[in-house]
Amino acid sequence: ATDTAMVAILGAGASGITIPPRSGDVSIANKNGPQQVVVAGAKADVENFVKSQVPKSFRTVPLAVSNAFHTKFMSSAANNFGNTLREMTPRFVESMQQITQTGTQVFSNVTG
Repeated sequence: ATDTAMVAILGAGASGITIPPRSGDVSIANKNGPQQVVVAGAKADVENFVKSQVPKSFRTVPLAVSNAFHTKFMSSAANNFGNTLREMTPRFVESMQQITQTGTQVFSNVTG
């Protein structure tokens, strides 16, 4: 498995940072606003990008995470999650039918 990393880049105009070609396995993982962007990818490539491409006027903060989220390194987890959802769907539909038939009220804490 590849060691991965995520680094927040903070400062005025940080969201304008781009990843030049041939930067290895590093990508923009998130733009949190005009003054913050997060890069993620293979740890060595992220470290090299931060050292060689991020102006010293920006503050960089390595994030304490277990993986390079929002990148291709999450594809196996996404595939596993999709498989689990496909397996659960028939049971979920059956459970919802039972709940509906019994008149049980279901409250959601999810909005939007």
